[in-house]
Amino acid sequence: MKKVVIFEGLPGSGKTAVADLLAANYGFIKINESKGFLDADTRRKSQQEIFQDTLERYQATKESQGEKIIIDRGCFSILAWDCCEDALYHTEQLLEKSQWVNEGFTMGLLFQPTLYVYFKITPRQSLNRKPRPMKRYDVWSGLAGLELCAYFYEGIFARCKKIGIPVLELPAQWSVKRKGEAIINATI
Repeated sequence: MKKVVIFEGLPGSGKTAVADLLAANYGFIKINESKGFLDADTRRKSQQEIFQDTLERYQATKESQGEKIIIDRGCFSILAWDCCEDALYHTEQLLEKSQWVNEGFTMGLLFQPTLYVYFKITPRQSLNRKPRPMKRYDVWSGLAGLELCAYFYEGIFARCKKIGIPVLELPAQWSVKRKGEAIINATI
């Protein structure tokens, strides 16, 4: 049976490092995170392009022959981003993106994984571990945006747990190896 694990959390929490460890040492196939915010020449991608990136990652998971698959950031990350962007800059994109996500689930383009892994880190730790130049509309480049994203993640994963969707929370202070072992144990 195919096991799909989706990693979510703020920047610098260890998602990619743990995904790399599991891929290199435990046979997981890693579906890389979208680079949805900025393209190569730093122009914003359209919201449809960002969502299409997410759909393509889920489709790659469905088509993969591997039995253990990691998606490094799923649809909750794009919703977290838009929740923060709406609050900070009044962009009003969350409602539209939420509708797209609901349609994606309804049409079978998106799906619930075997396990969500929430990499918990404080906004201040995130900024210290992965500093970004301050840019308007980069909600992860400032403390206020990261605080809103952390609040979103806390809420969405509390709701997931309440309705029985499996969520593993990993503290920031754990080593990459310890996080990897916890994921292995949770997916056996």
